[in-house]
Amino acid sequence: MATNQMKKKISILQKKSIRIIAGVSRHAHTAKLFTLFEILPIHILSQVNIFRFMLQTQQNNLKSVFESYWFLNSQSRERTSLRKANEFKVCFSKKNL
Repeated sequence: MATNQMKKKISILQKKSIRIIAGVSRHAHTAKLFTLFEILPIHILSQVNIFRFMLQTQQNNLKSVFESYWFLNSQSRERTSLRKANEFKVCFSKKNL
């Protein structure tokens, strides 16, 4: 995973690029430009790709290496409520700081 500093640098570069393409000032807001050119901002694009990856994992379209990384609550041994049975189980790890 990329660090927050790396993500910020990439986001700034993407915004600079779209301003150059649009031919607007370097202080112009970019939200409307992303919509105009039908480009997803990098932070949304990364979320979309993570979603697609997890969907492919759930549909068994990936190699078996990823099978044990994510699983649904319904596949867990713990008792879970039925309304969340089709959601992915979130496992938290302990960090030693």
